[in-house]
Amino acid sequence: RELSLFRIPQGTCICCRSSRQRRAETRSKKMFSRRMARATTVLAVLAAMQTQCAAFQAPATGWRLRGPGSCAKAGSCVAPARAALPVAKRLGGAGVQLQMGLFDTLKEKVGMGGELKPGSIGDSENREIVDAYISRVEEKMNPLEDALEKMSDEDLTAKTAMFRARLAKGETEDDILDEAFAVVREAAWRVLKMRHYDVQLVGGLCLQQGKLAEMATGEGKTLVASLPSYLNALSGKGVHIVTVNDYLAQRDAENIGQIHRFLGLTVGLIQADQTPDQRRKNYLCDLTYVTNSELGFDYLRDNLAMTEQEMVLTRPFNFCIVDEADSIMIDEARTPLIISEKTAAPVTKYANSAKIASVLEENVHYAVDERSQAVTLTERGFADVERILNIKDLFNPRDPWSPYITNALKAKALFKKEVQYVLKGSEVMIVDEFTGRVLEGRRGGNGVH
Repeated sequence: RELSLFRIPQGTCICCRSSRQRRAETRSKKMFSRRMARATTVLAVLAAMQTQCAAFQAPATGWRLRGPGSCAKAGSCVAPARAALPVAKRLGGAGVQLQMGLFDTLKEKVGMGGELKPGSIGDSENREIVDAYISRVEEKMNPLEDALEKMSDEDLTAKTAMFRARLAKGETEDDILDEAFAVVREAAWRVLKMRHYDVQLVGGLCLQQGKLAEMATGEGKTLVASLPSYLNALSGKGVHIVTVNDYLAQRDAENIGQIHRFLGLTVGLIQADQTPDQRRKNYLCDLTYVTNSELGFDYLRDNLAMTEQEMVLTRPFNFCIVDEADSIMIDEARTPLIISEKTAAPVTKYANSAKIASVLEENVHYAVDERSQAVTLTERGFADVERILNIKDLFNPRDPWSPYITNALKAKALFKKEVQYVLKGSEVMIVDEFTGRVLEGRRGGNGVH
């Protein structure tokens, strides 16, 4: 059926075909090529999966398999109640990109021949970094797993005190990194029945060394963060894990926080409705889950505090992990965090400005720049507003009207009900443009509210 698209009617000269016919045939050829490539990929994936599954000879459900040839004899049990390890892993990427999907791995690699090789994506420098991380995981972390499996829960928890003692004697985080990561992996299995893949240990190494770890949704970024957060919390100086909203902060604190509590660390959570005393207590925990906006506003409020007792961030910053870094540090960073106190407002000016703004016409009296969220009066707009108010100058410092008129126009043109704000009774509630959540206690500035 696809090939029939390329047939040329009999008696038609190729040179005389219309440009539309030629474009249609070109599109058909490209579509055919893409579909053939996908079909080839699917066949290769199926063949590879069949080969790998045949090599495994998987035993009963619940046994942990280390891969073909690793057991004493085919089908023997290595350890009870463990999930099968992934057959294939793909590591590498821009920044350091990490992907674990079996389908993605085979799709990229099977058709090229040869074995799966780590660090195959990105530039040469990136590949060298990833290869070094993989070697460290395989040579230093994985061999510790057998011994840790045999430990009791009490002995595993005692590792935290041992690590802290080693740090107190002058060792660095890097000296204990391999064993600490292996301990977290074992604790995660015992508490959550979730075992870190090797690729997730590589992600933890990336974060520990201050690099970006790019992982797709569903590949366990939250579990990856448990590794460097535990290691850096051992010093007692605190670790902040920053997320984009209250739901994620609470979910991660309750879920991943179980690993850290099992290992003897304290876990705090900052939410929008907490009092200063509750915030201070949670910030003093070994690990604190918090949203970027809450952390930012707490920092601003601390800088406005008159006494040390009013502050909630009472110790220096030590180590921070930012989830959804592109959203927090690029998208949301475009909107500044502004904190101010209430002042006496000229209610009459606000009311009159709103009435005037309601009769002014866009592109006649004022222009709107949605990209920069700005509104400017035109020459006619200035003249008509001054005539309505019966004044000579909107910028008169003794009786200024310009900021009130401008903000009334902003409220009219840029702030849409049920989009930028909602009404709760008679109260205006600001909506977060990134998460769609209502921001309790947040107000628009300069009279816009």
